[in-house]
Amino acid sequence: MNLYESNNEFEFIKLNSREEWLKARETRIGGSEASSLIGINKYQSLRDLWRKKKKGITEEIDNEAIRYGNALEPILREMFRVKHPTMDVQYEENAILYSKKYDYMHYSADGLIWDGARAGILEIKTSFIRNSEMLRNWDNKVPDNYFVQVLWGLIVTGYEFVDLIAELRFMDGNASIRQYHIERKEVLDDIEYIIETGHTNWQTYFIGDIEPKIQFEL
Repeated sequence: MNLYESNNEFEFIKLNSREEWLKARETRIGGSEASSLIGINKYQSLRDLWRKKKKGITEEIDNEAIRYGNALEPILREMFRVKHPTMDVQYEENAILYSKKYDYMHYSADGLIWDGARAGILEIKTSFIRNSEMLRNWDNKVPDNYFVQVLWGLIVTGYEFVDLIAELRFMDGNASIRQYHIERKEVLDDIEYIIETGHTNWQTYFIGDIEPKIQFEL
């Protein structure tokens, strides 16, 4: 089964290069931007996202952490394959899935999974842990911005589960690899909140062309 084949939920788009892939993301909201759209990303506010989209900014941020994550992604994907030999793990480079139901949503997966009966999403993350608070964000849960990202993927694809692999690096040079599993049926309320809040903010600010106000934390 080809999980990347266009279906009733999404249209599969294959781009020829990384540059084309970045350009194709310009007019819609992707999974990594979803937490900003609903206002819970402390690194990029809804206002920041609005300004980026209005200016048509598509350049890719380049730093050591991103280069490290990009280099490790195929290794962690292959590790997942080895650990789960009965699963069919598929990956298409420079691919975008455009939602047919929500015309402002798209998603680019680190992999799609067929477990023999159901389709799911593979998401891969790396994080450099600098303090105990950062580690607590990974304790028995996925950090909020990544949680919203993978649920965005479930919304776009209509698939049933997520397996997220995270490599956590520590100050002493050691590392820990963790795996998190999310079932769609267990996060339906969260999915509904993301859909409703995302739609409201998209219509109000992006379609309405209104710059969001600065949000202050108390």
